[in-house]
Amino acid sequence: MLNSSNKCYNRIKLAGALALLASGASAKFTVPLVQCKSTVFQGATVCAVDMSSYVRADGNGLAQCPAGATSTGPTVLCQQNFAAAIKDAKLYFATASQPLLPYVIKVPRGTHDFSSQPHALPWKKAAIDISGIGPTSDGCLAGNPAADGVVTLSGNPCFVISGAGARETTLITANGLTGIAGGRVSHVLIENMTMIQPNHSATQGTYVSQASRTFGGLDYTTLTLDIAAGFPTPLDLYNINCAANGDLRCSDAGLSTVTNNIYMRAYTNTAAPKLIQSTSDADSNAQNPWGYPSLGGAIRAAVKPTQPDAANFPDRWTITLSTPVSNRDFPSVYSETTGGALNLICMKVDHASAFWFDDNPSGGTDVIMNNMVWIGAARGTFRGIRGGLADGTLGVQVYNSSIERDAPVGGQVPCLSSQSGGMQIGNPNDAPIYGNAVFGLKAEATGDDSLAMFNDIGGKPVGDGTFYPQTYIRQSVIGNSFARDILLMTNHHNGGLYGASAVIVDAFTQGTVTDEGNCDPLVLGGDNCPVTYVND
Repeated sequence: MLNSSNKCYNRIKLAGALALLASGASAKFTVPLVQCKSTVFQGATVCAVDMSSYVRADGNGLAQCPAGATSTGPTVLCQQNFAAAIKDAKLYFATASQPLLPYVIKVPRGTHDFSSQPHALPWKKAAIDISGIGPTSDGCLAGNPAADGVVTLSGNPCFVISGAGARETTLITANGLTGIAGGRVSHVLIENMTMIQPNHSATQGTYVSQASRTFGGLDYTTLTLDIAAGFPTPLDLYNINCAANGDLRCSDAGLSTVTNNIYMRAYTNTAAPKLIQSTSDADSNAQNPWGYPSLGGAIRAAVKPTQPDAANFPDRWTITLSTPVSNRDFPSVYSETTGGALNLICMKVDHASAFWFDDNPSGGTDVIMNNMVWIGAARGTFRGIRGGLADGTLGVQVYNSSIERDAPVGGQVPCLSSQSGGMQIGNPNDAPIYGNAVFGLKAEATGDDSLAMFNDIGGKPVGDGTFYPQTYIRQSVIGNSFARDILLMTNHHNGGLYGASAVIVDAFTQGTVTDEGNCDPLVLGGDNCPVTYVND
């Protein structure tokens, strides 16, 4: 909340800013399409607009949404009116004397589906692009949300996009198109929404039979399974992987350039499918690649899934595993049952990104996601974002949010909640990060690492007698990831401790990962389980 000592000053400052907006006094300023209005929002005085104001009417200059965009509420939203609203926000922060109040875009209730727009608008990097917004600020939030999860606006200048609530406002964007992106951003808060991408690159089925095929004198297992009705086919996933390999796609001529990024694992066939843990190295339920028979890292063939009897069994498919029979036994869990039901064989290929911020080493700070739900696509990358050394401002912040499975398809619960992983904070090849926070994250059955942090140097000496701020993961429930539940990795050139980290995981979070998480003994070694620390 605003401190009483600066309320009056901010009102005066707001009045001046609004006068400037009304007059267009600055030579560098363009009159906004919609004028923000002073209001109290979540206990702080802000300048706010409502997305419902960005609906086309003759003569107001707003673009019309395409015919395919729909909404269950009174306002149809799409890339065009989000772009217009964000342009107005940039104008607000570009005034000659920068305003001292937050700028809030309110997104109304309803399910707003603009997945019919498969590509970003020209010069945009996502369905919603907030690039370049970075007001000068002492931080968006008051209190200590990293410790207690209570998110309250400070009243300092920040940029906010806020829905009516995670269960009240839903945005559906096209599969394969990033939902929200922002380069060169600081002091931004995205909150109170569900974001969905239709899940086209994860599927599941049950065991029918196995056999083998020979390539280059080596036998490779073939697996026939029945795909659950309504889910993508294995061929759909295979084609997505091929398309990612460029012009040669998966032809024999292009095998040297193919990336084999398509995998399977077994989960229980239950109301909340759980990853089946391996019991031995010889009979492992680790990530098993398929579609590209390989040896020593070299792909020998690209083998499309086939239908052995499409007329009588339209959902039955045969796939070829990529590892020779001699190198790995066929996992017994594929053909076994749990609780009387055949286990699910879950397959995925990475094909979705929910959001990214500062996708380069340039850096940013105070980038916040609060009370969000992600379904179908959950991978969110934060690159170069870190806390402040002098003022204690936090960098990346994720509060009270969840990654969830979509609704059942034909009565079958999806084994994976997302086509790829969850949040990735930092990058092994970027400058080090520090001073980030995750509180109250619930991540269930993501398609890769649920939460990954790279190259964090929190707690190390700065060199002036102080230390880099540490990163914390608190009060989070993470489990059943297709890869690792939590991956903490430090770069070799920055040092690091094996079995300890600059990232602090509280006992509650550690306990949930221990009880429900992925402790596969083949995931980078059992000694690191259940929270994985890696020094490369």
